[in-house]
Order: sequence, then C-alpha cells, then structure tokens
Amino acid sequence: MKKSPAVHLLLYSLAHFLVDFLCAYMIFRKTRESTLFYTGLLLYNFCAFAVQMPLGILADRAKRCGLAAVWGCVILLPALVLPMNTVLLTLTAGLGNALFHIGGGTAVLRENPGRHSEPGIFVSTGALGLWLGTLAGKSASFPAWLPVLAVTVMMFLLLPTALSPVEQIPALPDSDDHSDDPVGNAGPFLTPFLCLMLVVALRSWLGLILQFDWKALPLPGFLLIAAVAAGKALGGLLADRFGSWKTVLCSLTASGILFFFSGHPLPGIAAVLLFNMTMPLTLTALAQMLPGQPGFSFGLLTFSLFLGFIPVWLALTPSGFRPVLYGLLAFLSLGLMAVAWKKRRWLS
Repeated sequence: MKKSPAVHLLLYSLAHFLVDFLCAYMIFRKTRESTLFYTGLLLYNFCAFAVQMPLGILADRAKRCGLAAVWGCVILLPALVLPMNTVLLTLTAGLGNALFHIGGGTAVLRENPGRHSEPGIFVSTGALGLWLGTLAGKSASFPAWLPVLAVTVMMFLLLPTALSPVEQIPALPDSDDHSDDPVGNAGPFLTPFLCLMLVVALRSWLGLILQFDWKALPLPGFLLIAAVAAGKALGGLLADRFGSWKTVLCSLTASGILFFFSGHPLPGIAAVLLFNMTMPLTLTALAQMLPGQPGFSFGLLTFSLFLGFIPVWLALTPSGFRPVLYGLLAFLSLGLMAVAWKKRRWLS
C-alpha cells in the first residue's frame, strides 16, 4: 500500500532528528579530546552543509531521491562502530549527514510544492537532535549500542518510502505578472537570490553566537532549544495560513524588539522562536525561484548555513552589547527579506 505524503513527512522528520543526534553524538564522543577537534568541525560542517549543493543537483535528476537518505544512514554505520581518526570520522559523518538531508529534503519539497508547513516540520527536528546528541556524546554512561540499533531500524523504516518514485515538481507560477521581468533576466533574479542567501547565513551565524547568562540553567536552556525547533515548524504553518510576507514582517519585527530584552529568559526565548520562523520561508522562496530544482534549492540553503559557520570557526565573534547586536541582525534580516519580496514578490 502506498504511503501518504504525511507518513513520508513523519518518517523523514524522525530520521532527521536521529541523523543529527548521531552526528553530534559521534563528534563529541569520539573526537572531543583530539587535538584536531576544531579541524574536524570544519571538515564535518563543510561535508554536511556545503557538499549538499552539488548533491542537490544530482538529486533533482533522480526519480527516487529518497534513496540518498537511506544511503546517508548506511554511511553513518561504519563511523559508529569502527575505529576512525578524527579526520576520517568527521568526513564520513559529514557525508552521511549531507546525503540524508538532501535526499529527505528534496523528497519533502517535491511532495509539497509551494508549501511551507511540511519543509518547516522536516527541518525543525534537527535542532533537538543536535542538542540531545551533544549531551549523549559528552556522557560516559550513554550506551554505545543504542545509536547503532536506532540507525539500523530507521534504515529499514525509510527504505519503502525511499523506493517510491516521486515525480518532478512542476514550475511554480509567480505571484504577480512579470512580463517585463523574465526569470531569465539575471538582474531581477540576482538581488532577491542574494538577499535570501544572506538571510540564511545571518540566521546561521546568529544561532551559533547566541550567548545568554541564563542559557546554562537546565529549564531555560531546554526551552531555548525547543524554541529553535518550534519556530521553524510554526513559521511554516503560519505562512500557509496567513501568507509568508505577513509572517516575515510580524515575526522578525517582534523578534528584533524582544532581542533587546533578551538578558531575561522569557523575552530571549520568544525572540529566538520568532527569529527562526523564516527558515522554511526562505527555503520555499528559493525553491520557487528555481522551479523544478528542489534539491539544488535545498543545497543552496545549507551552503549558506556553512557560510554562517565560517566566522564562528575563525573566532570572529563580537563581544559586548550582544542583545543590541541580536536585535539589529533581526531587523537586518527583515530588510533583506523586504528587498527580496519587493523585487520579485515570491513572498505572498
């Protein structure tokens, strides 16, 4: 019996949680004490995020793109059970992560063209996986056999879904008449494209540099991670209900204001939740700008995530006035989204 897109979404979302959990677990369990730890982080992030862009081009040409997600899980197994040095481990984990994400992400976008809710739900589970995987990797008492069992079970659950062919999505119409502004014209295309990419890079950078004194407390720390996940899912749901531009305008404006008061837990958590609402909106906008290329669109977004990681890896993070910086970045993101919307009106 053919599974519905809702079942596919559930399986891919659960697998996204698990894959990100496993990668964080392996890195912090097996490489944390290595002198090459920070080199390994760079290699992992490059493979996990930047490599998704060329993989996305291949996924767009594959009818059964979900098989890449299964292969991603398969590649993680030897990294879990075999002794590997830091470089080999991070390369293997990063490639497995990239294959899973591009396979699952492409499948979700193909099955839900023009929608925000489903991509938002799919990407939302990764934040919880990374957080819990990091905790498990730092815990000496966490059983090593459990991740191996979990990824093996998930491979078999995903396989029937991955074997189901998914037809290529049709070209999506613009929300306005652009007879004097064709898609092939690089000028009108380039500005919103760069704006959206920069928004994603800024979101990645801000997520990595967030520093709150209250973050170390157990309950606020957990709620902060939950806000990241909930924001991505809620942003997609609200965009499908009220329109993407209204969601962008309200969420980023409120986020920017609340960040100025983020020295306290409640406004800080609310600001993070609202700031992450643009995640599925930028993904869907890129997919609409590149009709018929959901894999490439997904890969472009993850490449921007990698760009946001680079200044953090280089320790180029500002100190002082952090709440002000966070608020200004939220308003800068709003301005960039406004330019993208005005130029092409892909945001409804």
